[in-house]
Amino acid sequence: MEQDWSEVKAHPQVQLKLVERENELYVLSRSLNRAEKERAMRMSALHGLRKDLAKLSKTVRSGRVRRRELIYKRLGRLEERWPTAWPYLKEVELTDSNLGWSWDRKKLRNAWLHQGTYLLRTNLTDRDPKKLWRQYMQLTEIEAVFRTLKTELNLRPIFHRIQRRVEAHILIAFLGYCLWICLKQKLRATAGRLTPAQVITLLNRSSWSKSGLICAKAAGSAFRVSHTPKPNNSLSCTI
Repeated sequence: MEQDWSEVKAHPQVQLKLVERENELYVLSRSLNRAEKERAMRMSALHGLRKDLAKLSKTVRSGRVRRRELIYKRLGRLEERWPTAWPYLKEVELTDSNLGWSWDRKKLRNAWLHQGTYLLRTNLTDRDPKKLWRQYMQLTEIEAVFRTLKTELNLRPIFHRIQRRVEAHILIAFLGYCLWICLKQKLRATAGRLTPAQVITLLNRSSWSKSGLICAKAAGSAFRVSHTPKPNNSLSCTI
């Protein structure tokens, strides 16, 4: 691991270090954006756990909660509420009149040093960092595809039992995903912050997508005139 870090040109915030052992390639990755995200999430969880522990400690000191089994039950709830922050506690000490705790500083220091880093293992022999990173990102894109099919496009669950109906359901979902990608690419070029889900939600909530009908009677006949409301400013910008 003595070699220097290699930067991915298309992603300057990502650095890679390659190590080849026994016909396998290990890729040590370091991402600044991911490090900032992990740091923010960890700090939020730690502050939340500390705040809840301080409230419980204050309750114990005031004598409002005396039964140990009730205090332990509340501690269990805090462990369930803050599962990512709880392992950084070194010990929680309960006495007759106080509740104290201490942090595992060594574990916190290791987490701080390793945030934003992760190890990839592959049997590919290509040592181009840019190509390896692009292939790894393709895996995350495939996972996003399945997530979109199962959530926004409601591919699952499938209630059909006849084979041709199942295949038709999957075909419609695939066509819907093609339209989803077209909309995503269009938004990326014109409105980078908007997502397809946000646009569809905005259109569904607006009255612009619904045509009104005006009925009038003359000589015993009914006339129907289609009327489309004018979109508001925010919807006009989206369109």
